[in-house]
Amino acid sequence: MTEEVWVYAEQREGRIVDASYQLLNKGGEIAEKLGAALSVVILGRDMRREAEKLGALGVEKVYLVESENLDPYSMLPYKEALLNAVEQHQPQAVLFPATSQSLDLAPRVSVSLGVGLLSNCVDLVVGEGGVLIGEKQLFEGKAHVKLSSPRSKPQMASLLTGFLQPLENPEPKECAIIRVEYEPITWDAEVLGITSKVREGAVDISGANVIVAGGRGMGTGENFKQLFKIAELLGGAVGGSRAAVDAGWISYERQVGLSGKVVRPEVYVAFGISGASQHVAGMVNSKHVISVNTDPYAPIFNYSEYAFVGDASEVISFLIEEIEKAKDNRER
Repeated sequence: MTEEVWVYAEQREGRIVDASYQLLNKGGEIAEKLGAALSVVILGRDMRREAEKLGALGVEKVYLVESENLDPYSMLPYKEALLNAVEQHQPQAVLFPATSQSLDLAPRVSVSLGVGLLSNCVDLVVGEGGVLIGEKQLFEGKAHVKLSSPRSKPQMASLLTGFLQPLENPEPKECAIIRVEYEPITWDAEVLGITSKVREGAVDISGANVIVAGGRGMGTGENFKQLFKIAELLGGAVGGSRAAVDAGWISYERQVGLSGKVVRPEVYVAFGISGASQHVAGMVNSKHVISVNTDPYAPIFNYSEYAFVGDASEVISFLIEEIEKAKDNRER
């Protein structure tokens, strides 16, 4: 077994996704504590240019698996290619960003290897004897559990990268790019392409400086409409939790969280959002977080600079009235 910690670098359309870059900081931390090298594994086609960028981010080795049938993503070829790379080079640990692609891929690889997978962790540390210990949130963040798989070789984990500290001022390394031999498999199904369709009139909230977001605690669709008024007054955009999207109160492109948008506004105001880990992963790096919830133990309060216990709709009505008064006084 080689003394290396691998980070799986997910790519889309030939570009490594942000979630993989965010995982490098934690990967480097784990590698240092294990006395191992930080390495990256990339699957795809024509990915060398992306691989060459990683030395500047502190990566010592890049394992490159390239083939025509690895573009676009398809479960079976990717599973076989990654399984082959792991079996050839035997890293100590393999870390995945908890994206939809990795959540499809990582469990299949772990089962094929006969090892455990610490999935959807909000943090990962090195315990006694080099055992990785993952922390997960349950019951919308109201319970935390720690788990490990000490007999697994390699140890495997997927992490919600929104909870991780971003990579800052990495020490550049001389990075070796190693091509991994891979015999493409043939199978009956073929992915011809992946097409993204953007609804006409869709908005992108990821670049907004102020985001006003609502969740199940808004109560009704009519109450949720108040958010658009207060967002207009604050010069911000409206977002929502998955519960709000599922209720039909807001469109999917405004969903904040692991399965929606990851945002980093100057100000994030959460009305009636409990703070499930999937949502928090999408906004935890906001500069200032303000939250309103009827539950004094709502997990969102743990990430808030200012937290108010109260009915979200009533608080919004009060704020709209006060902001409008202040604007009127300023204009006189």
